Amino acid sequence: MIAKSEIDYKRIIHILMNRAQVLNLIGKNERSLADLNRGLMMSKRYQDKKSQADCLLQFSETYNYLSKYEEILNSAKESLLLYQEIDDKKGQAVSLNNVGYVHDSLGNYPKGLEYYTKSLKIQEEIGDRYSQAASLINIGYVQNMLGDYPKALEYWTKSLKIREEIGDRLGQAMSLNNIARTYLEQEKYEEARDYLTRAEKIAGEIGAKELLRRIYVSFGELGMAETAFSVIPAEAGIHKDLDSHFRGNDISAAIEYAEQALQLAEELKSKTGKAEALLLQARIEKAESKFKEAIAIFEELKQPFETAKAYYYYGRMLTSRIRKPECRTQENTKEAEEYLQKAREIFEKIGAKGWLKKVQAG
Repeated sequence: MIAKSEIDYKRIIHILMNRAQVLNLIGKNERSLADLNRGLMMSKRYQDKKSQADCLLQFSETYNYLSKYEEILNSAKESLLLYQEIDDKKGQAVSLNNVGYVHDSLGNYPKGLEYYTKSLKIQEEIGDRYSQAASLINIGYVQNMLGDYPKALEYWTKSLKIREEIGDRLGQAMSLNNIARTYLEQEKYEEARDYLTRAEKIAGEIGAKELLRRIYVSFGELGMAETAFSVIPAEAGIHKDLDSHFRGNDISAAIEYAEQALQLAEELKSKTGKAEALLLQARIEKAESKFKEAIAIFEELKQPFETAKAYYYYGRMLTSRIRKPECRTQENTKEAEEYLQKAREIFEKIGAKGWLKKVQAG
């Protein structure tokens, strides 16, 4: 017979963890951490390894919202050890996935892929479709970084199909946004807009602010890309019908999305989000101060891919500036070359082949 006190403490921990998850979605991450800490202390008091592992796993996911990679890694590794002790395969798979995410975010894609693949294998063995979809998303992300866009779309489409079948609406919106970004990389703007519109609708309906922030950045980047595309000279023989969000060289919608992304990032206290929104605004406004602020944040967070992207866009802006005779100084030319070279070196190091091609193409 199970004692009533045992039932009560498990129920309390369950409530704390559920509340922590909701708090993360609405940007109350510090309150989420406080709830998880209460749950962890209670699980230790009752020597409940399963609950300890669950709390630690959710700690790692909460730290992700705060871009605290060392804390993500430590919490995920602690949870992994506990899940291995009690032979909890499902927990092991999610912990492996989170460890992989840290390596991935820090630019170590082969290591990230190693952990994601281990995680996916366990998930397939135990039939955990919800977690399979998460691993497929992460593997797709690595393939996208490596420039294998067809392979990325294959993994992300599989993930979307699973999430639709199991009714995971948040997961669906995440998969849709990722698919859109790959189409954006390939300059398939109609497809990108279609998937982003679907993602925005779902994220808005469920109140997923962090995901909405990312979608707004994607829409802003799409607006800039379509604007540039629409002003290509007619003699280039390239034509594109632009509708819905952006037309011609009107980037007012891109400006609005960048502002919305920045507002949400500040509300959510997301450093990564703030840097992404500032970088988007910097590109639109050609604002040197915003470029440098975004770069400083990405450097502080030790995010090599995002840092390299910021270097690349800043270098491109400086290059376009020195095309004007009045701005063509030796100092300006040198600075532009230095930032493009720094971007090239990082893209080479982490194996971001698609982006390396962009730098090399000038």
